[in-house]
Amino acid sequence: MMRLAFLVALASGAASAFCDSQPDDPKAQLRESRLFSEFKDNYVISGWPGSGGQPAGFVRFQVSVKANLVPTRSPCTIFFTFTQKTLWDLWNFHGSSPFVDADYNPGLFLAWRRTDTPWRNDRERGITPTLLLLGFEHESNGRDGPLSRSWNRFTVLSRFAYFMPGGWSFAVQPSLWAPLVQRRDSDGGGNPDLTRYFGYGQLLLDAGRTLVIEDGSRKIVARDWSVTTTLRAGTDFAHGLAEISARKRVPWPRLSPLALFAQCSFGYGEVLLTYNQRRSVCRVGFSIEDRSTYEITTGLQ
Repeated sequence: MMRLAFLVALASGAASAFCDSQPDDPKAQLRESRLFSEFKDNYVISGWPGSGGQPAGFVRFQVSVKANLVPTRSPCTIFFTFTQKTLWDLWNFHGSSPFVDADYNPGLFLAWRRTDTPWRNDRERGITPTLLLLGFEHESNGRDGPLSRSWNRFTVLSRFAYFMPGGWSFAVQPSLWAPLVQRRDSDGGGNPDLTRYFGYGQLLLDAGRTLVIEDGSRKIVARDWSVTTTLRAGTDFAHGLAEISARKRVPWPRLSPLALFAQCSFGYGEVLLTYNQRRSVCRVGFSIEDRSTYEITTGLQ
């Protein structure tokens, strides 16, 4: 009993130190005030319309947000996340421009995040942890019958960033998951061999530059440009995915949240419906950035 009490006290002390923040810290106030924010990239992109009816001609869009379920000044919280990724045969006007497939991905995470990183000064350089998530996700295409695809997973995600002068940074974001995969249905649906193509994790690499842009009495923290590479290997290492995304901020109007966005995917698993089909696709379009507007003196909106 004494050992158990000691371990509980040690864990409680560690959690308190890990999650503690000063009550008058303006960055802690910002953490409390932001209930909704971007989770993954939000974008609309398309291939060449002349290839309508083919994967390269489909429009692909993604909407991804996270909700802070525990408004707190602590770095620790609980996030509910939702990401929807859709392929749309928009240019097929004769066929009423149908949706081809959509993946729905809700999740619930215990989270620690360092939200003061965009305001780091030049004395704070080097690598630092910025995010840690531990939780459960579901992903499916919402169909039944032979077109049904779904899986559940326990996920651990961390992000480490290396900050340099002038707003330059490089980030490494490894993810690991323990999958619970849908079996093959009697009508032919399901995806029992999903891990052969998705494996047990992925690695995201991100390089770019962040700017602080002034507009009168306000500033915004904005990504000027970035290049992101996502790498995923299947269990046999013969199947996987390499996806490269690039964005460049649109400078007009001055506080515009839009960015030019391009993405190329090579391999398997662009969407769940065709997870076992190899595709090489490039698309261009625009993304919508998550911006934090704040006053010069206080750092708050």
